[in-house]
Amino acid sequence: MLPEITWNSLPPELYLAFWTFSLYDLHCPTERYETEINKQKREIQNIDDGRDRFNDDRSFGQDPASKRRKDRERIQGVVDKLEGELSKQERHCAAVQKRLQKESQGWLMDCKDRSETVANLLQNCIFPRIMVSYADAVYCAKFVHMLHDLGTPYFSTLQYYDRVLRDSCQMLFCCTEYEAARLGRFLQETLAMLAHWKSERSIYDKECKSRPGFCTAFTDPTSKRAEFEEFIKVNFRWHNKITKCLGTCLESKEYMHIRNALIVLNKTVKVFPRIVKHGAHIEKRVVRIRDNEEREDLKLIAKSYIIALTMQKNNMETEEDFHHGLVQPAQPVPAPPPAAPSPSNAGSGRQGKGNGKGAGSGGSEQRGKYDNLEG
Repeated sequence: MLPEITWNSLPPELYLAFWTFSLYDLHCPTERYETEINKQKREIQNIDDGRDRFNDDRSFGQDPASKRRKDRERIQGVVDKLEGELSKQERHCAAVQKRLQKESQGWLMDCKDRSETVANLLQNCIFPRIMVSYADAVYCAKFVHMLHDLGTPYFSTLQYYDRVLRDSCQMLFCCTEYEAARLGRFLQETLAMLAHWKSERSIYDKECKSRPGFCTAFTDPTSKRAEFEEFIKVNFRWHNKITKCLGTCLESKEYMHIRNALIVLNKTVKVFPRIVKHGAHIEKRVVRIRDNEEREDLKLIAKSYIIALTMQKNNMETEEDFHHGLVQPAQPVPAPPPAAPSPSNAGSGRQGKGNGKGAGSGGSEQRGKYDNLEG
């Protein structure tokens, strides 16, 4: 069992719920079901219109009409089965959602130390389960999104994403290639959700600003919510963190550091990098591996990634586009001209110190209050 002090910030009810449910309980792949159902229905329509593959086939000594009828019945059976599965899972997910909606409101209410909730959730729930399988990696991302979407009091979504993206990058230095692949799948799901929230102000206002997880004071669910512009700024810093970490891995002399970074990059290529400058930073280092690396397995993964990255370049944005033109790049603050020394402070050098402080304070104002998420 976990140390007793853990339960001061991670309630047993939340811990039990996390390890009890699976991806099937939280997420219904409605779109994939509907795609396959429509595909099968088109096959039925082709049979009805006489455009199926048995239209002119008499080589097996069977009546084409009888063959088409049997084939139609078989495909219709598949459609009925898929529609039944979809309906059943939708009802199941709705029941689980209803149960968790009620339970989640009390999960963190009596915690003695909410400042450590995110850290303990990551250490004892998220990171161990990510490594189990691809389905569990997706489940972890969906579970946290559920905590946010249910409006769980005292759960800070902002603090969670800041911590998980920082710690996930560090895990690249100490995981196996299989664990790196699952970590990459988790990051793909996580970054896709962040990109969705950042895509439009209306989406952000509806899905983020209306939830207590986006309060600027992490321990007060009634405090001011982060604005869209602030979320864009911190999103940009998260992308910077990931870029720097992956760049460090790719420049490492350690085989596993390079391999893990390439695996994660291949898994996340559809959502990262999304900024032209970051893409160039990553591409330069991967090309160097492709052209100069002596180990064939690394060269092969690097070649594969460069192809995938090239296909995604049209989806990349400049920094200005990434910020939706709402956040202007920080401009250097010019130092004021040196003041003439007065008789009272001549030779003391105090005016130089004052000028340095003025420039520094101007820079900190431009960075904004959300810089505390960097740590």
